[in-house]
Amino acid sequence: MEPVVIAGSKVQHASLHNIDEIHRKDIRIGDTVIVEKAGEIIPQVVEVDLSKRPPHAQPVEPPTVCPSCGEAVTKEGPKLYCTNAACPAQFSERLKWFVARGQMDIDGLGDKIVDALIKDGLVKSFADVFTLDAAKVAALTSESTNKAGKVVVRKIGEKTAHSINASAAEAKGRGLARLLDALGISHLGTASAKAFARTYPNLEAMLAASVEDFQQIPDIGEITAASIHAELHSGAMQRAFSELRAAGVSTVSPMYSATREAPAGSPFAGQTVVLTGELVQMDRRAAMEKLESLGAKVSGSVSKKTNLVIAGPGAGSKLAKAQELGVPVWDEAQFMAAIKDL
Repeated sequence: MEPVVIAGSKVQHASLHNIDEIHRKDIRIGDTVIVEKAGEIIPQVVEVDLSKRPPHAQPVEPPTVCPSCGEAVTKEGPKLYCTNAACPAQFSERLKWFVARGQMDIDGLGDKIVDALIKDGLVKSFADVFTLDAAKVAALTSESTNKAGKVVVRKIGEKTAHSINASAAEAKGRGLARLLDALGISHLGTASAKAFARTYPNLEAMLAASVEDFQQIPDIGEITAASIHAELHSGAMQRAFSELRAAGVSTVSPMYSATREAPAGSPFAGQTVVLTGELVQMDRRAAMEKLESLGAKVSGSVSKKTNLVIAGPGAGSKLAKAQELGVPVWDEAQFMAAIKDL
């Protein structure tokens, strides 16, 4: 979309979820749309402003073949996807997710550099990002577009290459929950990855579990358990695990012991906590992991079951809901003071 400022940040891309949602809302190319931030974070398209629809706005037609590899596209429920497991575009997008902030969080590996690494053949698997040759990375070029709309080609350079290697080395110890989430396993998102990491001490124990064992995990139903179990044991995922272990990536779960042995005197043990607004001294992901290590359950919404809301600048509807329900609210200073010696 044309850029627009929403809640203090410039938005140019927003979620439409899937092809069925695009058709249900009758979104057409050329339309003017209303966008909001769902949960105060994720931009999404709400509806079309029909009064501004141009005469020749084009309906969105779903593709019949993959635009990257030319293989057939299939539809499962509302989802359209390429059937080719070796599709280069799929690997590119999966790798960008894998290295992104909030996943394995490898600093310096932006989309353009990931594209360059794949194009040059330096990265052919997830594990390759942990064994990169800094000299070869430094010699690569990546393309970007400047404010004038011109394509600029730059060498990645030694400084960025060494920064990528240092960040990748640090990322090896992110733990099982982050690794599972980063791999993009179907039906296994951030919340369920943490649930598995609380249940199993390491990847080996998780792989040894049955579908029935998975169903005992909170919010994991029969269909989801079977899907996750099958993908974990697929040839492609088994190869990925083997390569990641060989590259020195940890498959141990620090959350397993943390959830069983919250520090004595932790004010968060057994509490349901909601984070809202901007945190200045600690990013949201780090704050969530710290709370969970102290025995808390971090929720995305405020309800009568919420014990505490930690609100930073820009807090909106969640803060209002907490005040309405009489839920205690801390600012960041109170939170930082509470975890100082924990």
